[in-house]
Amino acid sequence: MIGLSRVEKKSLNTRLGDILDLGFNIENKWFRVRACAVIVRSNKILMCKNECERERYYYSVGGGVEHGESLEDAVVREVYEETGKQMDIDRLLFIHQNFFNDSSESEMLCHEIAFYFLMKDVGGNLISKGTNSMGYEEETVWLTFDDFKNEEVYPEFLPEMLDNKEVKIITSRE
Repeated sequence: MIGLSRVEKKSLNTRLGDILDLGFNIENKWFRVRACAVIVRSNKILMCKNECERERYYYSVGGGVEHGESLEDAVVREVYEETGKQMDIDRLLFIHQNFFNDSSESEMLCHEIAFYFLMKDVGGNLISKGTNSMGYEEETVWLTFDDFKNEEVYPEFLPEMLDNKEVKIITSRE
């Protein structure tokens, strides 16, 4: 926005919508960079459970990367915010480029790039309830690998990625 007047910058920011984390909205299009944690304990994966008015589904622990924040710092911060535990990164498992339609009334066309990191579980009890960025209550729950076949879980292929020796890039289109 170099070279723009204050009025032009304000106008541009209004057209872009609220800029949260490394993401933006333009009209009905939404983009976000997300850092995700894969925490495994006793053949279960820690996931966030979201129960809003219309649906119930599960997604990975994690969230948006903030401006100026590294992916690694973002995932460590998100793990702490959602579990109350400080965990270290083991390694990057995969990158998921996901194109999907938001199921809310806004019908946003979504494009998310998510970096999934395997974390070193420190054991102990984890915080289980909180509020997500959309204002819905969420809680962390342990899902078995079979739960990924029987429940609405995103990404559904997560257990298959645990044995990756090389980082894969996966693209999903709804």
